[in-house]
Amino acid sequence: MDHATERAVCSTEFAVLVPREAALFDYLYLVLRSRPFHEYLVARAIGSTGSRQRVSGVDVLNAPIRIPHAQDIAELDELLRPLRDWRRALAHQRRDLDDLTDRISGLVAAGVPGDDGKTSGRRRGSP
Repeated sequence: MDHATERAVCSTEFAVLVPREAALFDYLYLVLRSRPFHEYLVARAIGSTGSRQRVSGVDVLNAPIRIPHAQDIAELDELLRPLRDWRRALAHQRRDLDDLTDRISGLVAAGVPGDDGKTSGRRRGSP
């Protein structure tokens, strides 16, 4: 699990889609994020108001998605691998920066002495 998903919030109304073949993950991710797929879902949304609109699981699973030949999927995987690795590295850096920010914020809130021996931040409850 990457840092972004550690803090994710989920609703029971989301559909968790898992490809039958792991090799299809990147391809299907791109398809599901595409404008045509989005428009397909919007056209099938039903409900009384904008916030109540839903798409049925059947409609999601019946979406017309063309699956390329295995060779094309392999080539796509080769193209996307560096981007996946880069994204993973950025997610780790983000987690490290978030952790560092949390530690620094805690030290500042606690009133850590600076180089001159004086408190660099206010203590809780001080003006």
